[in-house]
Amino acid sequence: MKNYFSFIAICFVAMMLFTLSSFAGKSSHPLIPREPKPERIEPTQTSEISQAHLPRKPSPHSDSPKDLQWVLMDSMPNAYGPAHANINPLAYDPWNNHIAMIYRGALNYQPPNLTTGSLWYGSSHDEFTTWARVGKLNADIDQYGRYPSCAISNPNHSSTPADAIFMYSFPHLCSGSAFGCIGFGLEPFLQNTPFNVMSLDNSYGSSTYIWTSDNHPSAYFLVPKSDSLCFWGTVNQGETWNENACWLDWTDIYGERGQSKGDTTYVEAVVEDTSVADYIFFKINKSTNNGTTWSGWENVLWKTIPQLSEYDNLGSLDFSIAHDFVVDAYGYEHIFFNVVDTNVAPNRLHIVEAYRTVNGWSGNIVAQRTLSFIPGFAALSQMDNELQAAISEDRRTIVVKWVDAPVEGETDGDIFATGKRIGWGDWTFSSNLTQTSGSDGREMFTHLAPRFENSPLGFEVTVYLTKTEQLAIVPDPMLDDTQPCALWGAKACVPFIIDLYVTEREPGKPPKFKLYSNYPNPFNAQTIIPYDIPTASVVSLKVFDVNGREVVNLYHGYQEAGQYKATYNASHLASGVYFYRLNVQQSNNVIFSASEKMVVTK
Repeated sequence: MKNYFSFIAICFVAMMLFTLSSFAGKSSHPLIPREPKPERIEPTQTSEISQAHLPRKPSPHSDSPKDLQWVLMDSMPNAYGPAHANINPLAYDPWNNHIAMIYRGALNYQPPNLTTGSLWYGSSHDEFTTWARVGKLNADIDQYGRYPSCAISNPNHSSTPADAIFMYSFPHLCSGSAFGCIGFGLEPFLQNTPFNVMSLDNSYGSSTYIWTSDNHPSAYFLVPKSDSLCFWGTVNQGETWNENACWLDWTDIYGERGQSKGDTTYVEAVVEDTSVADYIFFKINKSTNNGTTWSGWENVLWKTIPQLSEYDNLGSLDFSIAHDFVVDAYGYEHIFFNVVDTNVAPNRLHIVEAYRTVNGWSGNIVAQRTLSFIPGFAALSQMDNELQAAISEDRRTIVVKWVDAPVEGETDGDIFATGKRIGWGDWTFSSNLTQTSGSDGREMFTHLAPRFENSPLGFEVTVYLTKTEQLAIVPDPMLDDTQPCALWGAKACVPFIIDLYVTEREPGKPPKFKLYSNYPNPFNAQTIIPYDIPTASVVSLKVFDVNGREVVNLYHGYQEAGQYKATYNASHLASGVYFYRLNVQQSNNVIFSASEKMVVTK
């Protein structure tokens, strides 16, 4: 079992406050412009003269003793490299326990040159206790790579790092001046022999998103192209790549994600389509043959999901759409995004989840957001609350991370996270992972590794984070996103509450489906619900009040044949009569359903 870290003291100064983008009133359009806000292109050269005489930060946040234990990873010529909501520059391989990150570092570190930059990557083998710079991409050919993404391909689940392949993709400034080109490549992990392939097409966008298969030597990346979305794939760990598909099924595109589970590849996008009434929504497409053919785009109209119907717009505090997408162990998709209810004053701004079930799409509130938080850094703001999601090695636990002010009225952000075990209760309380004091600065340009190891304890998981901070200690008027910055990395423990714990009552295969009376009944806080499943099935166990309204979804997922008992903590329920129902499905058909009554007394 891994040792969980202790919190230590760390140091940083306050960042300047700048004006909060005000909320628009109720509208049929989300709180974003019709055209996506263009990403800033950092200058080829930046100056460090104004900071030359200032002291350097040995570590962030010495005035915040509850902050994470951050390790200095490297320096960058400016803050731009990780400052994009639609990239994944941080990767973690749960099988060889290595973290890797691709970033735009200095052109040269020996001798130091912080006036321009090239793409580098580094790695940690000890969960961010230490960090090592591995090398520069393609022997210094590329000064014009921007917003890079990376993934680690390890289809055999080897614990030896040399058996893995480091893969990456990035937008490339055509002729060093404008977005339009892309680069991608591979490197035997940690060998410092990276190889790039460049595409000189000048119509690609300013971000790429790359991911790998869990059990095949396949990898994929997505890149916008004009108003379309293009899918690139490789079936041989990057030796050859092909642009397998380009879709133009919408008016505009605001973000894209990809996942692979088993033999299925999933592509998700948030798009604008003026032919649809609620015309900014999500789309999902699937392929079972590495992108050769596709199932066709499915519209996920989030406003039609009953649990989310009270929200009237996608929410944002800087006009960008922060969202993420994962696929669980059962092949069900989960989309995380921000929504706002402008029908009340003040507006309500929430992080929510839309997720597929056997009966269609459902929704959850993940966390509440403040209206006072100011995203970004100096002139650069294009990540909103930096919302990102990660899923465990077994795809049964999800963690969501974001940045927000700790209380309404404050403007500087801390890093928050919450977790959920699939089928084992609702989203837990939000954990403030950094708890920086009000005078100690803001967290910004943070990233969450998309994968993490299975939970050894069952009630918390370890995830991996990075952030960006100005390298020098400067007074507020000198804050400048073009100045040298530092990358910091840390691990964090995210707890989650299990309302239901399912175990086998006794070994053996039961003769028939059966739901038993719970015991004790009546009960105060905890009760046991026994049931039998004679053949492998998708099982749903829910609690309803006397009016038939669903109170909680206790369990939903695949189960092998067995005699089970569900230990349920109902301390959140008021006294009264409730009903619990067991539904069993096979091949999308309900083959068994039964209900029982339980009484809560307090």
